[in-house]
Amino acid sequence: MQTIKLPINPTPPIIVYQYRAFPLSITSNYSETLTWFYSNFIHLKCNLNFIKNKDDFDIDFIAGNIYGGIPWLDYLETDLASQHKTEEEHDLCIDILSKINEGYYYYSFVDEYYIPNRQAYKKFHNTHDLLIYGYDLSNNLFNVIGFNERMQYVESYVSFDDLAKALKFSEANYSSYIKIRENIDYSFDKYNVIDKLEDYLFSNNCAGNLSKYDFDNRTEHMRDLNHNLSSENWGFGVDVYTQLNLFFEALIAKEVNVDIRPLHCLWEHKKCMFDRINFFFQNHMIYDSEIINSYQKVVSQAEVVRSLMLKYMLTNDISIITKMKSIINELCINEISILNKVVKQLHNN
Repeated sequence: MQTIKLPINPTPPIIVYQYRAFPLSITSNYSETLTWFYSNFIHLKCNLNFIKNKDDFDIDFIAGNIYGGIPWLDYLETDLASQHKTEEEHDLCIDILSKINEGYYYYSFVDEYYIPNRQAYKKFHNTHDLLIYGYDLSNNLFNVIGFNERMQYVESYVSFDDLAKALKFSEANYSSYIKIRENIDYSFDKYNVIDKLEDYLFSNNCAGNLSKYDFDNRTEHMRDLNHNLSSENWGFGVDVYTQLNLFFEALIAKEVNVDIRPLHCLWEHKKCMFDRINFFFQNHMIYDSEIINSYQKVVSQAEVVRSLMLKYMLTNDISIITKMKSIINELCINEISILNKVVKQLHNN
């Protein structure tokens, strides 16, 4: 065939990091995966030593991603990324084309100097991840998705030749093929979801109990995750609000870099939680519609804080940080109160 495009959703529910956006761009094309989605993306983690170690402050979901932990995806880790250093460009493209014909998406790290529509394109070398989901043989192009030069998550193209160069000069060797799995028997487990909500509300470290998060041992990354989370480097659940206030104070003291991603992740977490609560209500697992209206305010507060961070990035006006702290503190109180009601109603229905 001259062209093939595997199903891709350019507006998945989470885009804060590409390793989260990519698999959801695949799974969200299939309505049968929604039960899994509403059962996950509940718990959060954040790094605790970001000021001491001069690291970026990071808030992230505890959930499956492009490296594993999603029951609906097959992960075929490959050494193609290391082979590309010596492999002929023609053979490299043939390998990828062949797998796309079998229904596999290709995930790898590339040097974005060779990837059009990226900030680094023809300007500087930057290794970053990329997802390929199709091709056009008549024009020797691959279909790719990722953040463009305007930091928008969009579909675009890269030539066969440029992709081969981008792989050859990448500083990372990881790559894998990913494919949607069919006939997965995934049913909603209310008590499993209650456990996850309580992990979030009580800031529990879930290391040692990752199976309830649908993690498995199909990839090396998932096998390493439990050890990683067992360290004392992480805060969990609603403790992210405490750390977020420390991040704001560190911004004022110029001890950390300005970063929109923690606030964007927080906003996406609230949007996902709102959809989940609505799912509970529609399926008669909770009965109070006011909970939905109340949580919509939490979503709106998170969006306001995200917008204020963007404003601060442009102005460096410290009064904006004071506003953000005030809203976050109110948001935290509101969310804990609402989710406790959700948990109580789930138990009683």
